[in-house]
Parts: sequence; C-alpha cells; structure tokens
Amino acid sequence: MNTQNGGTIGSVSLSAETTEHLERVETAIRQAKGLLGGHSYPDDLRTVVVAAFIDQMIEHHEALLLLIRSGKVGSAFALFRSIFEGMYRGLWINFCATDNELKKFEKDDEIPLTMAEMSKAIDEKYLAHGFYADLKKRGWKALTVTLTPVCSS
Repeated sequence: MNTQNGGTIGSVSLSAETTEHLERVETAIRQAKGLLGGHSYPDDLRTVVVAAFIDQMIEHHEALLLLIRSGKVGSAFALFRSIFEGMYRGLWINFCATDNELKKFEKDDEIPLTMAEMSKAIDEKYLAHGFYADLKKRGWKALTVTLTPVCSS
C-alpha cells in the first residue's frame, strides 16, 4: 500500500494519515511484544493476571488492525471497549487490589468497583494526577453506547 496517498481496503478508503498511524501502531505492538517476551516473570497470581490482561490487549490490538484493514471498522470499534476496560482492570489489579480482592477476582472474574472508582484508585496509587479519571470521562461513554436495532422482531 502506498502510505503517501493512503489507500483503499475493502470498501474503506484510508487517508495517508490513518495508514501511517496504523503502521505506527503495528510497530508499537511488535516492540511491546519483543520487550515483554524478552523477560521472565514470577508466577504469582497478581503477575499472571496482569500478564493475561496485557496479552489480551495486545491480541485485541492486532485483531483491531486486521479488521480496520479489511474494512470492518464497526467490528474493530467493538474491541476498543475491551482494550480500554482491560487497561483499567490490569492497572487496578497490579497496584490497587488487595490480596483478598485479587483472590475474589480470580474466583468470580469481577472487580467490585465502577470504572469511575477504579480510575480514581489508579490515579491515587500511580500518582497520575487525574489522568485516568479524565481519560475515563472522555472515553468510556462512547464505548458503552447501546445502539438501537434497525430491525425489530
């Protein structure tokens, strides 16, 4: 594909800027996988759960790129919520969750906090000065919109 002029994939025409961005995302994914794969990690529950979140987010990013390049932008968008939520859940499990909360998560696959509560806890523990609360406020609503079906039964 010619990145200077963008290109057409399926029925979707991609701008040069979008094509360049997708290539940068692919490069970042390759670099992250290389960086993460070049180390060994402890096998305690917290590390294993966080590694699973990271692995899932990387896989979803790769699938998202394939879908966009195949002209399946709506399906690609559906993965954004999982990536977004996985980031918050992974950050919370990594540094905010108590050992009991971690064990409960392992058992029930549930975090007892709303996204707003989780983002506040993450900001406090990571000294992020409101970054995650602001990101949640700007992004979460768009990712949780329920579309009205065109057809009814």
